[in-house]
Amino acid sequence: MKWNSIETFFLDLDGTLLDLAYDNYFWHEHIPNIYAKKNNIDLEQAKYEFEKKYRQKKNTLDWLIMIDAIYNKDVLRLAADITDIKTLKNPDATVSLRSPLCGSSIEISIIVIDDCITEYSQKIKACALGQASASVVAKAVIGKTREEINAARDRTKEMLENGATLPEGDWAPLVALAPAKELKPRHGAILLPFDALLKALEQKYIKR
Repeated sequence: MKWNSIETFFLDLDGTLLDLAYDNYFWHEHIPNIYAKKNNIDLEQAKYEFEKKYRQKKNTLDWLIMIDAIYNKDVLRLAADITDIKTLKNPDATVSLRSPLCGSSIEISIIVIDDCITEYSQKIKACALGQASASVVAKAVIGKTREEINAARDRTKEMLENGATLPEGDWAPLVALAPAKELKPRHGAILLPFDALLKALEQKYIKR
């Protein structure tokens, strides 16, 4: 399929770009379990209290504004813009990582020459936020050193945590993910491509 020839396309969110089954588990099982332990109450009581808070916000203007801000058009465009990246022959390092909190996973391979990444491949299974991040990283990473990748990760992490700094240069499209500051369980998915890259580079240098 020639994506460049398509002017308009429609994306289904629930169950496609968004893992609805996991989101239901996360909000209706995982979070109540943490809430129960933190407040020293039984799980059923925690579910009741959390569901009450959930129903008060669900489908309200605040709810819709938050969802629209997080899954904005730039995020969806980036998520849909992941191109097929060829499998590398004889890569210097291959790493698979999974975010334990949200379940997103990635496998990357790299080739490094003179301390710079010259070739990169990835396979990712993630929500729209994780896919958008991986899309940006795949385009920005070529020619970058470990120090540059680490600095970009730090700026992205700080953006998600406090909004104090924003990614710059080739990493600037990651700014579209800034509204995900409010969705902390997805921060791991956004940072996953960086973490896999840094682990792969570490693996590469250990082999020296």
